[in-house]
Amino acid sequence: MRNFIEECFKTLNIIDWIYKSFPGEIPDGYTMLPYEVKNLSNEIFELIMGDSEIEGIIRKNSIADKMLTTYLDSEQSIREVISEGIKPVDILQGWSAGWLSPEGEYYALNGSIANMLHNQIADALVVAGIIPIGRPKNGEAIDNRKNPDEWLEANGWIKIHGDWILYDGWNRAHIPGYKVIPMTEKQKEIIYKYGQVCCNGILKLGFTQERVSAARFEMTEIPMLRKYFEL
Repeated sequence: MRNFIEECFKTLNIIDWIYKSFPGEIPDGYTMLPYEVKNLSNEIFELIMGDSEIEGIIRKNSIADKMLTTYLDSEQSIREVISEGIKPVDILQGWSAGWLSPEGEYYALNGSIANMLHNQIADALVVAGIIPIGRPKNGEAIDNRKNPDEWLEANGWIKIHGDWILYDGWNRAHIPGYKVIPMTEKQKEIIYKYGQVCCNGILKLGFTQERVSAARFEMTEIPMLRKYFEL
């Protein structure tokens, strides 16, 4: 019974999303949730709402439905953005996640963690030619399409997700063949403004997510910022 109810919720939610997202594209003769179905649904809800276990299932699946709808809606918006070619955006508009270049250009998308935003942005940057497809190394060509995130991290880009700031430039020194890439003054300036405007003045830095005020971040010299980001 539990599995049946859960599967029904998932299926109905997907059908409803398709119906709303692609109006006029439902095959002729197909009617979405006719009166009889809606009426039956209401009667079933009246019968089972008195059962605490089933009520809990409904509550849990209502949350799952909202998460699925958010994911699908975000995917549609992301496809639209990427299909037109990803472009720099204003970081102060409060995007869900993005990559900040050493020159201060910010590429971002809105969505949830499930949308894997950083990966989608990185892939779009390859398509846009911002990430080169490859470069020769030891006589072999490296295909950056396989791991564009790695290219961004190795070339001084900052990874931002909400108020969480990640930067791998200082960690590069621990990898053979790489050198330290300090954060740029432009990146520091932009992150300070972003923290003040979009994060209530507080940033979470590095893998430890240490909470630091945007003002303190701005006043700290770049070499000293290393302690927040280095592993």
